[in-house]
Amino acid sequence: MNLPKHWYVIARSPEIKKNKILSLTRFGQRLVLWRDIQGALTIMDDRCPHRSAQLSLGELKNGKLACPFHGFQFDAVGTCQWVPELNRAAPKLSVKTYQNREKDGWVWMWWGDGEPADKMPAWFTEVDDTFCTAYMKASWKTHFSRSVENQLDYAHLPFVHRNSIGKYATPIQRYPEFKMDEERIKWFFPRADGLEPQSFIEFRFPNVWINRISEKYSITLAFVPVDDQHTDLYLKSYRKFANIPGLNRVINFLMLRRTRGILNEDRQVVTSQEPIDVRLATEEVLFPSDQAVRHFRKWLG
Repeated sequence: MNLPKHWYVIARSPEIKKNKILSLTRFGQRLVLWRDIQGALTIMDDRCPHRSAQLSLGELKNGKLACPFHGFQFDAVGTCQWVPELNRAAPKLSVKTYQNREKDGWVWMWWGDGEPADKMPAWFTEVDDTFCTAYMKASWKTHFSRSVENQLDYAHLPFVHRNSIGKYATPIQRYPEFKMDEERIKWFFPRADGLEPQSFIEFRFPNVWINRISEKYSITLAFVPVDDQHTDLYLKSYRKFANIPGLNRVINFLMLRRTRGILNEDRQVVTSQEPIDVRLATEEVLFPSDQAVRHFRKWLG
C-alpha cells in the first residue's frame, strides 16, 4: 500500500494477548502479531518462507512461533530457530518483521523503506487514565485518505449531521483558525478574549485525531489502513462527567450508540466518494473551508 513512511497506529495493545496469535491485514499485507515470553510484541509477515503457509494458524512454543504446516519455529526477529526434519536451526531462513512500539495502550508500526524515525508520534496529552473511557471500532469500505479527510472537514456538519450534531455547528460562513505544519493539523474557532479555546480538532500525522469538546470530554480516532479499499476506525471516548460507579457501563453504551450513529452518517457519504484514493481526485475543486484537506493532500503526495 502506497502511503508515506511513518509510524502508524495499527491496533490496540489489549488486542494482542500473551499466549495468543493475532492475524491482521494492514497496508494490504497479511500480518501476524504475537508476544514472546516476556510479553514483548512481534509483528511479522503472516507467511512461512518454506511453503507459504499462514503462520497465524500455528502455535506459540517457548517464545517462538511454530508454522502449522511443518513445525518450523521462528523467533521474535524472524529467524528460523528450529526445523524438525533437520533437528536444528536454519539461520538463513527468515520471516520479515516490522519495527513496532507500544504506548498509551496503542500499537505503532513503522511502514516504509529505510530505518524507522527515532521520534514516534505521541498520543494526545489532553487525555489520560484519569478519564472514564469507552471504545468502539468501525470498518469503512473506502481508502484511508477519504476517512481522514472527512474528519478534517467542518463544513459538512450542518448537512451530513443535520439531524444530530449539525444542529449545533458554527455557521459555515465563519472560518476557523488553522495551525498546520509537518506534524499536525489543528483548527478551532477563536475566543473573543483572545485566549486559545478549550475546544479544538487536531489531526496528528499520520493517522490519529482528537475532537477535544471540553476539558471533561474528548473523542479520539485512529484511522488504520487495512488495504487500498478498507479502513478500520478505532474510536475511544474520554469523559470526566457522569462518573457513576455501577452505571458507567450503561452510560458508555448509550454514548457509544449515539457516536456510532454519527459515524454512520459520515460513512454513508464518505463511502460514496469516488475515486476512493484522494490522490486520484484530480478533478475536485477545493474551497476556502478545505484548507486542512489541502494540507493533508500535500503530505500524502
